[in-house]
Amino acid sequence: MGEIMQFVKPAAAGMVIFVAFAGTAVADSDWQTIQAAGDPRITIDIPAAVHQESAADPKKGELMAFFAANSEGDETLACFLNRNEYSKNMNAQAWQAALQSKDAAMMCDKNGANISNHELDTYASTTSSGYVASTCDAAYTDGSEKLKGGIISVMSIAAPDAFYTLTCEVGATDKDEAIAAWLVTWKDVVAHVQTSLQLPAPPEK
Repeated sequence: MGEIMQFVKPAAAGMVIFVAFAGTAVADSDWQTIQAAGDPRITIDIPAAVHQESAADPKKGELMAFFAANSEGDETLACFLNRNEYSKNMNAQAWQAALQSKDAAMMCDKNGANISNHELDTYASTTSSGYVASTCDAAYTDGSEKLKGGIISVMSIAAPDAFYTLTCEVGATDKDEAIAAWLVTWKDVVAHVQTSLQLPAPPEK
C-alpha cells in the first residue's frame, strides 16, 4: 500500500479527522469502523491508520469530515459526511421522491464561475441503511484550483431524522487525469466507504 503519513487535527467547524496515505488501493484489512462524531448509531469505515476524534457535534449541520488522501501521483481524494435537518419545503417525503427521480443527478452539480466542462457520468436510486438514497458521479474542470480536474461522487440518504450526504471528490491536474485516477485508484475506495455507512434505525412506533 505504500508509506502511510497520518496527521490528526482537533475538530473545528465539524472537522473530525484527516489522513493522507500513498498507494493505489486499500485492502479490507486496512479499514477500521468508527463512530461518526462519537454517535454510536452512525458508523463508517475509514483507513485503519486513523485515530478517531469525537469533538464534532452530530446535531450540527456538518457531521464530520473524515479523510483526505493522496495517491502515488498528484491525485487527491477528500470525503465528507454531512447531516442536515429537513426544511419546511423539503421534508423527508420530498427528498425521498427527489432521490427516486432524475432530480437525483442534481446532487453532483458543481456551481461557480470557475467550473466548466461539467459532465454527469452516472446517477441511480439505491438504499442505505434501509432508507431511500441515491448515488451520482460527475467530472468537471475547476479553474480556481491548483489541481484543476475533478470528480465528485455523492451518496444522499433521506433518513427519518435528517438528510445525509456523503461526498467524495478527486482532484488531479486536469479532467482526464481525474477520470483516470477515479477509475484506477479511488472508485473502489469510495464504494467501500459508501456501502460501509450505517445510520440510525427508524424510531420505534
